Amino acid sequence: FGGTISGPVKLPFWNLQKKAFFFFGYDQIHDNAVNAGFQTVPTQAIMSGNFAGGYTLYDPTTQTIAYDSKGNPYPVRQSFISEYGSNAIPTSMIDNVSNAFQQYYPTPTNHIPYGHFVADATTNGAGVLTDNFYSEFPVPRPWKRYFGRLDYDITPHNRLTISDTQGDNLQPSDNAVSECPIGCQSGDVDNNNAQVSDVWNISQNVVNEARMGYTDQLNFFGDEGLGLGIPAKLGWQFSKANQLPSVQFQRNYPYAWINPSANAEYKEFVFDPSDVVTMIKGKHLLHF
Repeated sequence: FGGTISGPVKLPFWNLQKKAFFFFGYDQIHDNAVNAGFQTVPTQAIMSGNFAGGYTLYDPTTQTIAYDSKGNPYPVRQSFISEYGSNAIPTSMIDNVSNAFQQYYPTPTNHIPYGHFVADATTNGAGVLTDNFYSEFPVPRPWKRYFGRLDYDITPHNRLTISDTQGDNLQPSDNAVSECPIGCQSGDVDNNNAQVSDVWNISQNVVNEARMGYTDQLNFFGDEGLGLGIPAKLGWQFSKANQLPSVQFQRNYPYAWINPSANAEYKEFVFDPSDVVTMIKGKHLLHF
C-alpha cells in the first residue's frame, strides 16, 4: 500500500506562487514469506554416542602402525564393537564442548515451537535417519520506500530540481533447527538516491544541465547470539569472539549445520557530478 501527495508550495513569507511545486510518495510492502523444509538432525542415540546400524567406529586410542608387503605404513585401530560389544563411543571419550554443543539440536521433548519430528523418516545406506525433522517459520521482508521531489523556477529560464528516494528493508532470519538467538540473524538493508539538478535555458538554442547525484547502500547484518557468553557456556576455552563458534564438519556430515549468522556491515557511497550542454540547430542536437 502507499500514497502520493503533490501541489504548489506556498509560504507566507516568500512569494512562490507558480514557482515551486512538490511531490511526495510513500510505498510499503509486507512480504511475509515462509521458510519450510525437512532437516536431518541427530537422534538422541547418536548424540549419546551410539552409532548402531551405521558405519563401524574405531577407537583412536588403540592405534598402532603396521606395514604392508612393500614396507608402506598404515594405521590399525580396534573397533568399539570388538572392545565393548557395541558400535558406540564410550561416554568418557565424548568431548565436553561437543556434548554441550549438542543441546542446540532438537529432541522429541525439547525443540523449536515451529518444528516437529517426522514419524516416517527413512534411513539411508549409511545407516543415518534422514529428513527426520520438519520446520516452518515466517521470513518477513517488510519494505518501506519514500520519494520526494521539489521543482523551483528560479527564473522563467532557470529551474532547480531536487529529488530523493529512500528505501529500507528489514531482513530478520530464524534458524531451521535451533531456537533464537542461536544461528539467528538480524538484518537491515538501506539505500538512498538523491540528486540536485539545475537546468538553464541560456538561449533558444543552448541549454545547460548541471547535476550532482548521490547514492548510498547501507547493509547491516548481525548475529543475534553475539555478546551473550555462548563460548563460556559451552566450555570453549580458546574463543576469540564472544559468539557461537563456527563448527566445520567434515567427511559428508549428514546433519543440519548450526553456525553463527553473519555479523557484518557494508557501506557504499557514490557522488556523481555531471554537466551537459545541449546545442540545438534545426533538426540536430549536439551534447557535450
